[in-house]
Amino acid sequence: MGYRVKFCCLALHLGAVTATVMAAGSPLAGVWRGTIGDQSVMVCLDPANETSSYYYPRYLKGLALQATSTTAGTWVEKSQGKTSGEWQLTVADTNHLTGVWTSAPSQRAAPIRLVRLASPRESNPCESASYNAQRLDAARLTAGKVAMLGRKRYQTISTLDGDLISVQLLESGTRYPSINRQLREDLHHDVIGYYACHTMMTAAARDFADYQTRIDPVFWNDRWLTLGQSLSDFCGGAHPNNDYHYQNWNLKTGEKTDLWSWFKTKTVTPQLNRVIVAYAQPIAECKAVLAENTDYSVRPSANGLMFYPQLAHGVQACADNILVPYRKLVPFLNASGKAEVENLLRSF
Repeated sequence: MGYRVKFCCLALHLGAVTATVMAAGSPLAGVWRGTIGDQSVMVCLDPANETSSYYYPRYLKGLALQATSTTAGTWVEKSQGKTSGEWQLTVADTNHLTGVWTSAPSQRAAPIRLVRLASPRESNPCESASYNAQRLDAARLTAGKVAMLGRKRYQTISTLDGDLISVQLLESGTRYPSINRQLREDLHHDVIGYYACHTMMTAAARDFADYQTRIDPVFWNDRWLTLGQSLSDFCGGAHPNNDYHYQNWNLKTGEKTDLWSWFKTKTVTPQLNRVIVAYAQPIAECKAVLAENTDYSVRPSANGLMFYPQLAHGVQACADNILVPYRKLVPFLNASGKAEVENLLRSF
């Protein structure tokens, strides 16, 4: 159960590449810094995952690079679905590449000089901090007003013109600093996802991309913090993607916890789903959808567990919170889950 949309799945499918070029040990693979002519560039070559791209630090949105299937070391540069240039790269030595960039419209040429920053063995180098460091440095954080959930204080933080929104927790306690650090790391991860989305779209015949994330506290007591996290993106494909799920933080340990660990099985059995759906109030068209659902994101509340259906794109309009009283869930809980529920009930 849980969050199913991860940045690692945002692969830039930019075309077929020969087995020779795609080899994991390709001397071209890795993160590089250098120049095209007199312009500074950051370059990521990842032929094995077809995610290669580059960007100018003065203009952080990237351009896609597609390895050709005919000549090793030749890469096609893509912008809005069109070929905007061609790269011809040569390995000077293990840590240096040289080559020539040629503009597709004008055939104007400029020399390429690159120095390696990261190992070619690094998995998913285009998602790495070494490639995205200048983007992360430029993603200035804006702090919002202090807000309250019950008696608990927090503050929103945002970046990239408010497309990415998270929170910092303002309560005192030994676990809050580490949770805030993890939330900042997650926000950095979203920055990388934002730019990957824009690079993906520039490889297609489109003028824009959409990538927005948001986190808000939805439940908070002395034992548990739940954050509602949403992702909305359109990075290509048939339709936009939307996801909403809960993050549950154990404030005694400072760790993120999957509440499905409270259940005897992480599988939503037909018996459990009947109990959940009995407390739903769906419109007629959604009854069959919920009756067949096998995936929910879960959080605690004062009166029971809240189940949020994780549904396919075409039926996401049927997703709504379903509150199930704790007493109805006891037969499905393991010993640890029953103890956690008892602790929860004593806290209210």
